[in-house]
Amino acid sequence: MIVKAPNVLCIYDEEHIVNTLNFISNIYTLAANEKNLSVRIDFTNTEKITAAAAVMLFAHINHLQMLKRNAGFFIFDTKKSPIHGSFFIRGGILKTLMAGSINKLNNLEKELHNFQSGNIHVEKRKINRELLSVINKQLSKKYRNPQILSDFLEQLEVALIEASLNVFHHAYEGLDEDIRWWQGLWYSPKNNQITFILYDLGIGIVNSFSKTKTSNNILFPEINPKIEILKEALRPGNSRFSSIGRGFGSVDILKVSTLCPAATMIHSRDVRYTKKNNAERYETSYDIKGTLLEWDLNLPNEEANND
Repeated sequence: MIVKAPNVLCIYDEEHIVNTLNFISNIYTLAANEKNLSVRIDFTNTEKITAAAAVMLFAHINHLQMLKRNAGFFIFDTKKSPIHGSFFIRGGILKTLMAGSINKLNNLEKELHNFQSGNIHVEKRKINRELLSVINKQLSKKYRNPQILSDFLEQLEVALIEASLNVFHHAYEGLDEDIRWWQGLWYSPKNNQITFILYDLGIGIVNSFSKTKTSNNILFPEINPKIEILKEALRPGNSRFSSIGRGFGSVDILKVSTLCPAATMIHSRDVRYTKKNNAERYETSYDIKGTLLEWDLNLPNEEANND
């Protein structure tokens, strides 16, 4: 069977998110049909895949490959795509999509690939530290005082730890699913930014937070209660482990967006938080079947740090 990918895969805007999610849904439908021994995904018409959509595609393809225990179940037609060379090959996405086994995922780690998957936060901490070390070596020559960059990356490392801990402790509560997340971490010379994206297939922040926070200790208005729950969950000091006092981690997660001018997005199931140019927005959206966190961070300004 063949499924054609849309011209644009993107979850950032209303124009493309529906087609993107429908495409992913079609992949699941075909994979669930036991008569299909393989599924061919045709990217011939695909002209653009944004960062968040790339990590989501990686996650869902990899999730199905591992469920079926068949790394070769999906066949990817990319050669005729206008982004075959720039995105699928040089960007490493094709290799990522073909990493349909634990061994192949481990190889992505060994190669310090931009796209990876994890299920043990301690091990992923080591890999992320190596990835940030590579970025540090690459960019330190831009600074008269390289310590400014090192300090920035150390703070980012703490936030990466917290993000994976949140998945490990909360994302899959009550689900008969193995804990796993998918991520991307890279430096873009074009934008002079570091991007980190983490995506899980869990129950979402609203459902997880609601398990320990009831109407007795949180007041939710009747209008858009999910948005109010998300606001409460991201408020500094709140905890989904309220009985033992472990923080939700929103302090570190949202603090990252104050390190440098940045864009932050947290899209959890069907609610979304975004911050860009210091403007914050909470809104309902389409259900992305999990939680996606994205940080786009400018490099620290050496002159500003010298003031």
